[in-house]
Amino acid sequence: MPKFLGRLYMRLRELYQQEGGANPEPLLNMRWDYKDPYDPHPEEVAREANGMALTDVYDDKGQLIAKKGQQLSSFAQLRDDGSTSSFCWVYCGSWTEQGNQMANRDNSDPYGLGCTPGWAWSWPANRRILYNRASADPAGKPWDAKRALLHWNGLKWAGMDVADYGQAAPGSNVGPFIMNPEGVARLFSLDKMNDGPFPEHYEPIESPIGTNPLHPDVISSPVARIYHDDIANMGNADAFPYVATTYSITELFRHWTKHALLNAIAQPDQFIEIGERWRAKKGLRQATR
Repeated sequence: MPKFLGRLYMRLRELYQQEGGANPEPLLNMRWDYKDPYDPHPEEVAREANGMALTDVYDDKGQLIAKKGQQLSSFAQLRDDGSTSSFCWVYCGSWTEQGNQMANRDNSDPYGLGCTPGWAWSWPANRRILYNRASADPAGKPWDAKRALLHWNGLKWAGMDVADYGQAAPGSNVGPFIMNPEGVARLFSLDKMNDGPFPEHYEPIESPIGTNPLHPDVISSPVARIYHDDIANMGNADAFPYVATTYSITELFRHWTKHALLNAIAQPDQFIEIGERWRAKKGLRQATR
């Protein structure tokens, strides 16, 4: 991917330099100072993804927290005044002045709860469990003392995980689900969808039941974009009464990555898994080579 983007960018920049065009400044002035601009090294990209200080960065008390050119250690150091840079805030802390945190290989589990904070790095801020403030009651006491993630020690939040929470003390009227304005979890949304607090239900095109239990007059989504040739090839529940699911083993992007050499070596063939009782009922047998 870096090679593809590198070549694409360099070609676009060349065309802009030769031919001009609308609004060239963002592209021509982009910082692209990789050792090989046509094929940036993944480590170079990872360092930029983390982010760095473009000027000296100070906290709200005037204390220097990052010198110009240093890698940032936390997204809390990011500023919106042009003094810092980062690909994405969640990656800030993944490659600090101490090096590549994603390469950490300490798999010790100090609390015996399956939390290994020294192994690799988890975004954001190396947190292992999102919204972990919800593991403690409003007073800051763990709901389950035997599996405590966080607790309020009188001064700050402490425990086996990095608090997914600010420095607000218990009783400060700040809910644990900090990304929701109401501060609590949602079973449904009151005002985020046009069709109501719950999404409308439609059966998939390949539904094996052939109807929509909630409203039989409209089985599948009337606004789904389906190509004409695909519609002509679609079957129905009468012809295809069985449900099948697909999953990936080695490839992530389906047809794109299944042709990658290492993926093909690790899993060279497709296969079908069926239950023994259903196999016997249908008279199927395992194929032999």
